[in-house]
Amino acid sequence: MVDNVRNDLVGVGITSKNIAELGDSALNPRTSIIIRNTSLNTGDVITLNVGRDVAVANKGVVLQKGDVYADSNSEGYISYQGRIQAICLTANGKLSIMER
Repeated sequence: MVDNVRNDLVGVGITSKNIAELGDSALNPRTSIIIRNTSLNTGDVITLNVGRDVAVANKGVVLQKGDVYADSNSEGYISYQGRIQAICLTANGKLSIMER
């Protein structure tokens, strides 16, 4: 198994965007992901959709400036392996992502 670690800053705008790909459960499964809204303005509210659908503002995991979404393996629980989409109320959203 290869230990790939992702540390990234991703811009998010007013259109749904894929911010995390599918975990490769056979070769290199996702063991954790941390997503923080690091936008500069309080109006840059970002919504995540954890699943197959596109993100829709204020429907799903809503992250205000500074808020965090985290998921990781623990005591028999396997971290979500699917895609994660994001959308922002403005064109200026920023997400910091750590994934392994």
